Amino acid sequence: MPDGSLIKDLRRIYFHQKKDYSKIILFRKLIRLLFKPKNKIFTVNDRGTFKTYINSKTLAFFFYFIMGVPKSDEQMRVPSWIFKSPHSVKIAYLREAFSMEGTILKKLTEIRFITKDELFAKDVQELLSEVGIKSFVRPRIGGTHRTRQYRISIYRKENFAIFKNIGWSTDFHKRRFRKLCVKYRISRKWSSAKKKVID
Repeated sequence: MPDGSLIKDLRRIYFHQKKDYSKIILFRKLIRLLFKPKNKIFTVNDRGTFKTYINSKTLAFFFYFIMGVPKSDEQMRVPSWIFKSPHSVKIAYLREAFSMEGTILKKLTEIRFITKDELFAKDVQELLSEVGIKSFVRPRIGGTHRTRQYRISIYRKENFAIFKNIGWSTDFHKRRFRKLCVKYRISRKWSSAKKKVID
């Protein structure tokens, strides 16, 4: 994910987050659950930005050479094998990507995803399309340093209903998405019917 990276020398897996500490907890939880590393996972607060990392050449090599995750100085992309994977894997990737970089506007009119990498934005848009969700990619100027970014926007009830099958990993997103579903009267039965059409 964009908030995570592999250090250039492939000796460390690194993740940082400024606004939502629950994502730090999620990162640590997933690393422990999936890999059960013996190495300690460190977390520090660097002037308001939480950083967590694990020093493990084995894990870094696995992510880079097997999973196709780029190093910190390389272009961010959705790994090519994701597009060739079963529907459930695409859904899982989108769930974690949006839980890290996505948000739901307070007015509950848009699901939004922001990245500084244009090719990554287009990859995510293509992946959304493959699970039946229409989205739009637009350039913008934003962030702390006012740099060029790319915004993926999802609108309309039919797209929100399919997104319900993707879901969220963080409690904040889950609560706000429930409000969105209430606003648009998206029931579990309705979203399941939409999923069957896509499958």
